[in-house]
Amino acid sequence: MSESRNLYKAILENKKIFKYIFEKSGFGIAILNSEGKFLLENNSFLKIFNLAKLADFNDQRFFNEVIVPNIDRQNLFLQDNLVFEKKINLPNFFDNPELSSKENLKYLRIKISPIILKRENQHYIIVEIEDITREKDIEKELKYNETRFNAIADNAKEAIFIIDENFKLIYANKNVSKTLGYPIVEIIGEDFRKFLDEENKDLVIKKYKSRQKGEWVEPQYEFKVVTKNGQKRTIEVTAIATKELGEGIKSIGQAIDITDKKKTEQRLEESEERFNILGTPLMSIIILQDHKIKYANKHFRDVFGYSNKQVSNLSLKEFVNKIHPDDRQLILDQFSKNEISELNNGKNYQFKIYNKDNDLIWKAAYLNKIKYQGKDAKLITLIDITDQKKTEIALKESEKEKTLMVNSISEHFIFQDLDHNIIFANKAASDSLSLPNEKLIGQKCYQLWNTLNEPCIGCPTEKAIKTGKVEHNEMITPDGRYWFIRGFPVKDDDENLIGVIEITKDITDTKRAEQALKDSEQKFRIITEQSFMGIAIAQDLKLKYTNKRFLEIIEYNLEDILNWEKGRFYELIHPEDANQVIPIFEKKYRGEIGAIRNLQFRIISKHGKIVWVEIFSKTIPYKGGWADLISIIDITNQKEVEKVLRESEEKFRRIVYSIPDLFFLVSKDTTVLDYKCENELLFMPPEEFMNKKLSEILPEELALKTKESVEKAISTRTQQIMEYSLPINFKIQYYEARFFHYSENQVAIFIRNISGRKKAEKMIKEEVERLKELDQMRKDLISRVSHELKTPIMAISGAIEYVIDCYDNSINKEIIELIKMIEKNEKRLENLIESLLDISRMEHDKLQLKKQQCELNELIINSVKELEYLLKGRKLVLNLDFSNEINLYIDKIRIEQVIINLLSNAIKNTPPEGKIIIKSEKKNNNTFEISFSDTGIGLTGEEMNKLFTQFGKIERYGEGLEYLDIRGSGLGLYISRQIIQRHGGKIWVESEGRNRGSTFIIELPI
Repeated sequence: MSESRNLYKAILENKKIFKYIFEKSGFGIAILNSEGKFLLENNSFLKIFNLAKLADFNDQRFFNEVIVPNIDRQNLFLQDNLVFEKKINLPNFFDNPELSSKENLKYLRIKISPIILKRENQHYIIVEIEDITREKDIEKELKYNETRFNAIADNAKEAIFIIDENFKLIYANKNVSKTLGYPIVEIIGEDFRKFLDEENKDLVIKKYKSRQKGEWVEPQYEFKVVTKNGQKRTIEVTAIATKELGEGIKSIGQAIDITDKKKTEQRLEESEERFNILGTPLMSIIILQDHKIKYANKHFRDVFGYSNKQVSNLSLKEFVNKIHPDDRQLILDQFSKNEISELNNGKNYQFKIYNKDNDLIWKAAYLNKIKYQGKDAKLITLIDITDQKKTEIALKESEKEKTLMVNSISEHFIFQDLDHNIIFANKAASDSLSLPNEKLIGQKCYQLWNTLNEPCIGCPTEKAIKTGKVEHNEMITPDGRYWFIRGFPVKDDDENLIGVIEITKDITDTKRAEQALKDSEQKFRIITEQSFMGIAIAQDLKLKYTNKRFLEIIEYNLEDILNWEKGRFYELIHPEDANQVIPIFEKKYRGEIGAIRNLQFRIISKHGKIVWVEIFSKTIPYKGGWADLISIIDITNQKEVEKVLRESEEKFRRIVYSIPDLFFLVSKDTTVLDYKCENELLFMPPEEFMNKKLSEILPEELALKTKESVEKAISTRTQQIMEYSLPINFKIQYYEARFFHYSENQVAIFIRNISGRKKAEKMIKEEVERLKELDQMRKDLISRVSHELKTPIMAISGAIEYVIDCYDNSINKEIIELIKMIEKNEKRLENLIESLLDISRMEHDKLQLKKQQCELNELIINSVKELEYLLKGRKLVLNLDFSNEINLYIDKIRIEQVIINLLSNAIKNTPPEGKIIIKSEKKNNNTFEISFSDTGIGLTGEEMNKLFTQFGKIERYGEGLEYLDIRGSGLGLYISRQIIQRHGGKIWVESEGRNRGSTFIIELPI
């Protein structure tokens, strides 16, 4: 004890102030000699190790396991102060095992300060310990809560969002991104009004403002949003307002995209219209059976340039020949399998293929096994992923840019394998050795920099390989340079350690500067200036002394505060806490209370930073008078972590209660631990299922499926989905259950009634079948009626010609006029029947093209001559603007039919003395274009959409439109498009609107 008393006297020099700091500090403080023997320890040190006295504490084990691994024993007193965090097991340091308690494991923040008292030539170690177990537990719990929240929010079918009081979106899950078409980074922080459709924008904002004011608002409503590509989507939102997610009022809600549901309802109500406008698929779909393509949709034919007839005779091998040789065998093998083992799991086969224009594109193929015409078949869906693949190539190029960036940093950047062989080193690393980069590759880092045959002692990269964690240390190389080295473990996608990255910074100048700044500080400051606590002495309401940490917390310098007026330090206290804190200080100053302990409040630093502190104060003698010894600890991080934890838990609770599903929390053995829903929606009363196993109360088959889904959700940590049905009130109800990993032994189950969806799916299926039947009936009717009408029409035509030829001079002129009128209308009826027959041939793929070489400009001139009488009758000006002579391989009669049809339409829709221009020109090496422009009535957008459909006749009446010839069946343009498409070309119309003319354009391949 005499040695410890002498040390205590030497360090503190009978300074009662610092004796109080040592004994009353909230941190554990101990002083050891150079052999690791404890000389002094305070009560806080004993409290951390759950000891009443030090007799049962193994100080040598503590010295060897805690102090020495962090400071080289041989250079123990050549080191600077060292601060580190460590998890320890308390019984490891007890000679008596019975001293063990439940709190065996603790996280400690430890500061080691070696000191030398030159006057007595004594070597000592000061150890300062802070118990941060609670802080670590809070961080772990916060991380767990966030993981749990993200697992449910990101896997929910709903789009979940949070909006602050300034209209800003502060949280959005991936389904919000999917609904709006924007990446998450372009949504967070944006004003949610940006995404609203103008049609219902005012209503949505009004509901939001009312909800923010605390007024009652219907929580569930529908409105439209506008996606990134300009598409309008209808969503159903359930939203509430809360004050429990941090400061201010937040709106939290979930949304479901019901656009398709709305469209389904509309189609069910408008059956006939849906029949006419049944949508064209946006993906290629084929049905493969017996190694032949039995069906291919229009999108497939358009992309790869096949006709209906070609597709019907197309073998799998012929189609696969279009695939790039690198991928051909893989796709042939997959498409040829008799059994598909991985259906419906989202797997796809990606490959390169040539389209009809011989451009190389990327496709992803999804395979499903189906029944087609009573036999097994494969349904193959092809989706274009060309843009995605181009993006991947661009990302690879960006890797080169990253390498340049690594070479531009001044720190050493070295990637090593697990044996410390250098795989990559940046320019700074190679420059430090004056060696080219290629000379470093394959060398051992410790051989190059330290000329050693094994890893350096204390090497962070060696430690990172062993621990799998980021490690760091300061080291000295033989040339006397100081280095700060960090080791970052590198793992592959399966979390296997494959190497380590070493980032090294030369801190030689910094170290030498620090060494030069050291001086003979007064011994009584050893503890205070090294403390984690801020320490100050206040006398007569003025600050007389502060340590460095105190100044750091309040962000003032020493000269400032020593000149403060009396009571000026009260202004540091946050205004919201002043009324509580200042009266306590005043009582202490008047001597009404002897000490202030564990008082927590906020202060405002010089630069406006809000800092939470915990304060201790005691009256001490100081320079002939009484003063207050004040110590403060910065607990801001602790307060912020606690706040974030509360907000995280509240956010999770709000999300769960905002989702309109039944919610159950069950254990691994399916025991029901908690639930959330209206009791009338339950299969049975809560008292019959709470704390009971679902596997015991559900029907046997459903119970078995439930147990399997729970176990799989826990083992795989992935969402499981199960559909099932139950009889509720003598009526079968359908449900969808989603199982989420909630904890190591718990699963969250969300259950939704999908009876309505099932009913709608059934109705849609039945309606599609009915539409197919109606479509076939329509085709058969057109074909039958057209053929039946053709015979009598031909008889009528022959009879009229005979009467005119034989009796023209002997029949009354008025009768002749009537006969010619009959002949004219017979011709119209004959044209209509021929058009209907053309449509029937097209729909049954029986329209045969008789192609031959033909000079196109000459064909246009001949067609114009046939309609010259109509041009003169209307007094129209026709201009022909032809390019050089062009020969195309076409069906001359059919293309002439299209030209006459387009010119006839232009004449009918152009007022007298108007103008028509026919222009032909070669656009590029592959196409030839013919355009028909007029100065007529023009077209609206709605009319242009209808123009090329069957019976898409447009009738317009009114003043000033008397010149329009509205006769016609509405089939001419439809047939024209089919003829052009069968030639591999395109036809379309352009118009700037009513009374601004129209231009019809034909594009044919050369």
